[in-house]
Amino acid sequence: MNSVDIDRYFRDTFSLVRTMVIKIGAVAERDNDVLIAANYPVSSDKRTWRYYMNLNGDYHPTDDMMVVTSIDTGEEINFTKEVLQDHIATLREYSKGGHWYTRLMEAYPHQPALINGILSPIPYEETIEAEDYKILRWNTNLVLWNEDQLISKLQRHINANVIMMFKNDYITTDDLMLTLMMRKLYAMVIEVVHAIRLEDAFTRHSHEFFVWSHIDSFGDFSQYKASMTKEQIMWLFRNIAWLKNNPGQMYSFNKLVENILTPGAIPIAKYDMVESTETILEDLTPNPLYRRMNLNLIEDYGRTPEFIETEVMINKQQTQAKENYPNTSIYLEDALMKGKFSLHSELPTKALESSMMDYTNRHADTLMSVAYNEWIYLAGNGQFKGRSVVVDPKSGKQHRIPVTDLYHIWKYLILSSRGIEPTKIDKVYYQNVSKIKPPTIAQLRNMGGPAFIDPKLAADIRALWDPVAVFVAPDYLIQYAFQVYDWMWSHKKLYSQFYDLNKRARVKQTTKLMYASGIVKLGNYTDYRTLLLDYKFDFSEYTSEEKRGFAWEIFKRVTGWDTNTQPSMRIKQSDLIDIMMGLSSYTIHTIKEMDDGTDVTEVPNEISVGDPRWIGKGNDLEGEFKYVQLHVPTNNDLIGILEANIPVVSPDRPQLEVGSEAIIKVVVPDRLRFYDIEKGLKPTSIKFPDSTYIRVVEDEELP
Repeated sequence: MNSVDIDRYFRDTFSLVRTMVIKIGAVAERDNDVLIAANYPVSSDKRTWRYYMNLNGDYHPTDDMMVVTSIDTGEEINFTKEVLQDHIATLREYSKGGHWYTRLMEAYPHQPALINGILSPIPYEETIEAEDYKILRWNTNLVLWNEDQLISKLQRHINANVIMMFKNDYITTDDLMLTLMMRKLYAMVIEVVHAIRLEDAFTRHSHEFFVWSHIDSFGDFSQYKASMTKEQIMWLFRNIAWLKNNPGQMYSFNKLVENILTPGAIPIAKYDMVESTETILEDLTPNPLYRRMNLNLIEDYGRTPEFIETEVMINKQQTQAKENYPNTSIYLEDALMKGKFSLHSELPTKALESSMMDYTNRHADTLMSVAYNEWIYLAGNGQFKGRSVVVDPKSGKQHRIPVTDLYHIWKYLILSSRGIEPTKIDKVYYQNVSKIKPPTIAQLRNMGGPAFIDPKLAADIRALWDPVAVFVAPDYLIQYAFQVYDWMWSHKKLYSQFYDLNKRARVKQTTKLMYASGIVKLGNYTDYRTLLLDYKFDFSEYTSEEKRGFAWEIFKRVTGWDTNTQPSMRIKQSDLIDIMMGLSSYTIHTIKEMDDGTDVTEVPNEISVGDPRWIGKGNDLEGEFKYVQLHVPTNNDLIGILEANIPVVSPDRPQLEVGSEAIIKVVVPDRLRFYDIEKGLKPTSIKFPDSTYIRVVEDEELP
């Protein structure tokens, strides 16, 4: 374990003790004595005592109002529990007990109880009724999930020592005795926390510092920490010594699959070479195939084997070593020869494969695109008013910049990294964002048509919306982006349940009314040169990679993406496979395949048709029909053709002949139109694009 981890462990322990609140009734009484001596009236109601008010985060009339600089906006704000509710990033940073907390304590050394109370208020009912020397509050983020014994053990130590420390006559006769004993108490608490954690090392209560110190003594496994659950970590902690001493055994391999891959939903399959006799009468030799069998997650991936040719198997392994690709033809010829004339009809290989799909980004609206567009939309409309602190990676200088201007700096870095030097700052496009003010039920029904969108359906569509308050913290933006992301999927599932073409198109278009696209002006700058000069940025010495890195840091800071720490399935698959390979036989290798939606599978204009009278896309119609109903996507050329009454001949396929009195009914996602073809025009044919759905309708079906 390196010195950085050791320093963090000690720093977190000190922060934990600093944020602990231990009730000491003698302090409340001593405080009252001081107030009475200063001729300040003290009530018998303990809710008005300064000690209990401070523990609840309330200012006593004799307290000094504390003022801090908001990390969210850069403005001077009163340090109160009410104000901090609107400055989430500020509250989070001070609650850590680190740099900002220490500076505040140094500025107001006479109000530590009030500071802790503001950061973590304790209700009067809890403080007044609590026993003396009870630990009332602590930073729960600094006590790990498995350290359920830490506070109780610490409480027993405190109870055992307070008899000697506080329950003596010196507390009454000596004014400084209480202060001295309190200093000794808190100094003891730090020692006891360290002692408890050291005592519980190598048990299920081990602090993560000891857990990863032990695991990393067998290899650099802490780099995979983010991809592992707490159960996987503790299993590895308990068994890693045995695994290192028993490499290459099938039993240990199976245990790794069972406890590392399967809990992480990572599939693994093996390949065996088998002889196929399907063409043996023609070729006089068997054909070697490779059978793929799943080793875990059978219920999800099935037991049915898959067979691939030798060439496919060779190609799968090309990325395993740099010399594989130029020698593919040699390997293929050798493998075919050895496979055909093998003395065994079935042979195991040392090739494993993990092939899976990640549906997280397999649609048009990814979480990142939602966060990006909401940043633009909410900042441009005055809902997102925060400032973010970014650090220049070259100079190390901190900048606190409004989120509107940070967008243009981010965009400049992106364009500049591609060799483009923008000059003029234009308005910014946003796409598919949740509207600040939603449409009414009546507007939703009018969009899809009252006959198709009943009040209950319209209410269900509108229910997937919440008002967004004016905010300054990036934490709120990422939380809101998650919410909008969920609404989008819920709306898609809502209209996807309708298989009738007309109904589904109308419901889909109605849900789109809940979202907006457009352009907005961000900030007051009109050119990039002035913007960069004002904030003293000089990117002339930056490489393209450094510009992209800084842009990514800006994006994470502004959108709160740095708090979204869950790794992608691709990273998780790679990490868990690497752990397994590091603890297995060195002679096996694993092929990793991940389809995570690089090619978006969602086709926005694709329609699922349930009405059997619909013929479908790409079908041809011949003959004369009086009425024809068509479905075409928005902006399809067919709409313009019908409006102009221009016949279009397509000689490569039969055409639908339309009579002189035909009525063509065209359904588009946002409206319903009827076109009457005048008598005498008599068009002979109309071209139907491949994306058009066609059906013949009867006279009585028309409204």
